[in-house]
Amino acid sequence: MKKAILILIALFITETLQGGNFYLVTGPYIPSIKTKFVNSTGKEITYTDLYGKSGTYLTILHYDYALLKKFGELALGIETGFSMDRGRSLINDNGIFVKSGETLTMIMIPLNINLNYYLRLADWQPVVPFLKAGGSGFYFNEHKEKDGTTEGFKRGYYYAVGLEFLLDPLDPVSATNLKIDYGIENTYIIAGYRVFKVKTPQPGFDFSNSSWFAGINFNF
Repeated sequence: MKKAILILIALFITETLQGGNFYLVTGPYIPSIKTKFVNSTGKEITYTDLYGKSGTYLTILHYDYALLKKFGELALGIETGFSMDRGRSLINDNGIFVKSGETLTMIMIPLNINLNYYLRLADWQPVVPFLKAGGSGFYFNEHKEKDGTTEGFKRGYYYAVGLEFLLDPLDPVSATNLKIDYGIENTYIIAGYRVFKVKTPQPGFDFSNSSWFAGINFNF
C-alpha cells in the first residue's frame, strides 16, 4: 500500500512539477519620484526635472518554475534587473530651481517574487496570453557628484499582462536542436504591459511606474 502511494506521489510530481520559463525583457522606465523641493510656482520637483523627460530603460531577468501544468501553466517566479540614469541636480536661484553643474547618477535594482499564469494549452500554440502579480522591491543608489550617495530599499507590488508569440515554426530545425541539446521546449517573443506600485511617503523616492516591455522567453 505504501509503495503504491509513493508511486502515485512520484507520478503526480513528474506530471505537475516540471518545466518553467526563463526570459529577458526590457522597456522604458520613468519613476514617479518627487523631491522635497518646490519651485516659485509651487510645483514639486519631479524625477524628469532632474533626469530629463526621456527617462531610461529597465531590464528584467526572469526565472519561474511550473507548479501546475493542467489547464495552462501556473509558475512561481523570481526576478531581478537593472536600470541606470544620469542627470543634473538643481540649485535655488531666487526661488527658481535651475540646473547646476553637479552630476547625478541613479542606479535602480528591482527584486521581485511573483505568481505567473500562462494560458499555454499546447506546444504548437502560436499565441500565449499570460498574467503575473507579486511583491516588488527596489534597491536604489543615487550618487551626487559633490554631496555623496543616498541609498535604500523600497517595497511594493506589481502586476503585468502580455502575450507570447511562438518562434519555433520560423525555424523548425533550430527549434528541434534547442530541445535536444538544452531542453528548451519552445522559444517566444514576449511583449506586455507592467505596473509597479511602490509604497513610500510623498515626496520621496517613489519608483512606481507603468510601461510596456518586450523580450525573449525560453520555455523548458
